[in-house]
Amino acid sequence: LAVPYGPSGKMNLPGKSFPSGGHNPVHASIVSPGDKDFLLVANYNGPDDTRHDKGASVASFSITDDCQLHLASVVEHHGSSVDPARQNAAHVHFVTGGPKKSIYACDLGTDDIVVYTLGSEDGKLSETGRIKT
Repeated sequence: LAVPYGPSGKMNLPGKSFPSGGHNPVHASIVSPGDKDFLLVANYNGPDDTRHDKGASVASFSITDDCQLHLASVVEHHGSSVDPARQNAAHVHFVTGGPKKSIYACDLGTDDIVVYTLGSEDGKLSETGRIKT
């Protein structure tokens, strides 16, 4: 799946542009935890040396039968880690589905893999844990 985005941080699909749920969307994946499909988006919030977290997030979008996207949930990431040149703020760079409705989001800025559950009907993301990397 390739979704181009513009300088405003909006995803640009043919004939339509809409917010990605954060700044600088860098990765997207599709998951199907039940009868519905959802698009997950990792919003990076660059550049690497930024000093604010605003815009670093994971977003979920429900996908309708006619392929329309509707924002279901946005979870902002906050924090930093040991390398001030690259980790003064959160930088979510990858998100994917796992077993039993689990979602994994890798955050370069905090050195965490954040674990979520995804509501199979509403697409709501709920944090269930963190793994330090």
